[in-house]
Amino acid sequence: MLAAYAYLHGAAPWAVALLSVLSLVPVSDSRRTLVNHTSASLWKPRLLAKLDFEQPLDEANRTLVVVPTLLTSPATVDAVLSNLEVHLLANRDPNIHFALLGDLKGRGPAASGH
Repeated sequence: MLAAYAYLHGAAPWAVALLSVLSLVPVSDSRRTLVNHTSASLWKPRLLAKLDFEQPLDEANRTLVVVPTLLTSPATVDAVLSNLEVHLLANRDPNIHFALLGDLKGRGPAASGH
């Protein structure tokens, strides 16, 4: 509406185009909010099924828990490894394994040499 108002009052074409593009962000956000609200009112939330780990996992259900992380400093590495150790010690099941999927902080595609 703002772009139409600017057009009717003789604004430059570039200004009308800029206002049109800038007005798309709040409009799309409003639409998303409306869809989220409508879907939440139409479909009531329900509990999801959960896994019961009271008993140890059998061999057929072996699980690998992968923790993704971005390694930005030595302190981050220490913190991530400490957190992973806590998870391991809290889950002593022999069929639950933990892995760290990490990447070093880079400077973009040029940093990889490709």
